[in-house]
Amino acid sequence: FFLWLVWLRKRGAHTVPILQDAMTGMMLPMCYLMTLCSMNLDFGAGLAVILPAWMEYVYPKDPMRFARFGTEVFGCEMDYARPERTAREGIRRLRVFFKSLGLPEKLRDIGGRLEDVPDMIEHRREKPNGFPFGGFMKFGPEEMEAVLRLSAE
Repeated sequence: FFLWLVWLRKRGAHTVPILQDAMTGMMLPMCYLMTLCSMNLDFGAGLAVILPAWMEYVYPKDPMRFARFGTEVFGCEMDYARPERTAREGIRRLRVFFKSLGLPEKLRDIGGRLEDVPDMIEHRREKPNGFPFGGFMKFGPEEMEAVLRLSAE
């Protein structure tokens, strides 16, 4: 995954800060929690499951930022009248890209179940500074649950 970020930067993708924020603000805590719940998890596989779900959840906060991700990283055509369309297309292409690499798509693909979500949230809650977390968007238990549910759909 980190090599992919470097490749994006070399291509001139200026939207990598979205991914960096996702990594530090959401992905690291979420993937760490998945490993604690005894899922057979490689960190990159966890990112492939969580990142698109996180993006889907947060893009309405700044659709243009995620539309730029779609255009700069995946060559999506920009819909200036409806940037949310471009954002959703970029997220869709990210999922296709991860799938083409043989990475898992859903929580179940890495051994997770919806029944695990409350335990993951509770574990996060018990941590010092457990909630809220995140940079681009602050996450509490409800937001974390929503992203995990999106990763399961």
